[in-house]
Amino acid sequence: MPFAEGLGNWRAYFDGRKEFQKKTGFNIASNLFYGILMGSAIAFIIAFDIAPLFALAFLVAAYFLGHGVPNMLAYRSTFNVITKTAPIEPGAIRYGFHLSFLDAPATIANYLDSILLYQLLGPASLAVYSFALAPTEQIKGFLGLSATVAAPKLFARTATHEETDELKRTLTLKILRSVLFTSVLVGFYILLAPWFFRTFFPAYKEATLFSQVLSLSLLLFPLGLFNTALKAEGNLRKVYIYQLSAPFAQIIAFMILIPLFGIWGAVAGRLLGRLIPHLLAFFLFVT
Repeated sequence: MPFAEGLGNWRAYFDGRKEFQKKTGFNIASNLFYGILMGSAIAFIIAFDIAPLFALAFLVAAYFLGHGVPNMLAYRSTFNVITKTAPIEPGAIRYGFHLSFLDAPATIANYLDSILLYQLLGPASLAVYSFALAPTEQIKGFLGLSATVAAPKLFARTATHEETDELKRTLTLKILRSVLFTSVLVGFYILLAPWFFRTFFPAYKEATLFSQVLSLSLLLFPLGLFNTALKAEGNLRKVYIYQLSAPFAQIIAFMILIPLFGIWGAVAGRLLGRLIPHLLAFFLFVT
């Protein structure tokens, strides 16, 4: 895990230097390596009819090697271009430890719905929910590129109190304009979802309505940029309030709603878990 995830810091280096072309090149090479390795593992399992336990071991090994090896090579390549005289920001490592620690509740909240659905309703319901969630997760990943691109600019504009105050005055209007774009995108997805599931996942057509409702969580997605702005501002108190309140609210929602309403409870919990954090980040940043 440290090699597959921890050494992925090279991506943040290129983000900070706004060298997105180099980052994209490394990412493409990494994904190709991962795809070839995972595809080979699956082909090997099918060809030789490997027993489930050993098949699982092959897939886990392929997953970690597929992410770990490219990360090690990219990290080493990136590290070699940094000069020994490069400046070090005071307190950056300590701040990074805080942010990493605060990611733990969000990780739990992100997977709790799947665990509860499997335990309470079985694998069939979990499969329907997973297919309903997958398209919106892919759209969310695409929209998340805007936060990656904006992060260096936001960090550069929070160096002083005056710059931070100016950012608070201008960022809100820009983000509200972005909400109009996501609203149109969500509208298109709701219209196309029935055709999408009939064409590509006919065995899971019952996931269509769940997926359409889940797409509503993307309406306020641009407000998530306020989370990036909070981290750029560096106010640990606000960061702790946001990073702890949002995941625990989603965890509580899942634990209450899923036993009562099943898949619809998971959908409602996921909606609350996405919409409330965006509004909370906005409130914390502008106050």
